[in-house]
Formats: sequence, C-alpha cells, structure tokens
Amino acid sequence: MQIKINGITITLYRKKDHKEFIWNHIYRLREEIVADVLEGTKSGRIPIKTIKHKAELILKYSKRLRILDI
Repeated sequence: MQIKINGITITLYRKKDHKEFIWNHIYRLREEIVADVLEGTKSGRIPIKTIKHKAELILKYSKRLRILDI
C-alpha cells in the first residue's frame, strides 16, 4: 500500500509487519511454556491450565500465520 503526503510517497508493509508480530508472539509463548514447565518441575506442581491455554493460543496464531502466507 502506498500513501502520498505532500508529494512524498510512503510504502507500508502492514502484512509483513503483522506476520513478524504473530511469529514473535508465538515464539514468546513457546518460551513461556518452557519456563512454566521448568519452574513447575522444580516446585513439583506444573500449571496445566496455563500451559493448555498458551498451547491453544499458539494453534490459533499459527492458523492466522498460515492464512497470511496464502
């Protein structure tokens, strides 16, 4: 998408930026899951509900990322 302001053309890469944002969010969720499991193993109690919720979010964002790649 290109926008012209006072004769200056600005090109926007919204789709690319959004794909990067989604990928970074997925990666951060994966890191959080690993951290939760490590802390849970150390304390003897693993937070299953939060891990399942984060895994569902990863699936949701992965679907969005696949749609953007089409």
